[in-house]
Amino acid sequence: MAMALQLEPVRESRRQYVDVECRGKLTRGYSLLDRSGIPGRPANAEVGLRADKWWG
Repeated sequence: MAMALQLEPVRESRRQYVDVECRGKLTRGYSLLDRSGIPGRPANAEVGLRADKWWG
């Protein structure tokens, strides 16, 4: 979440499809990240893959 507010520490990122489960009983709030690139699901988020430590 900190990277969403301050992007300076991010050293590597990639556009990927991300979805959040809102209705599941066991997985409520679970974030799904499609790393395999399932066809028909366009990238909708910039996902940080590598970041430097940053203490502000």
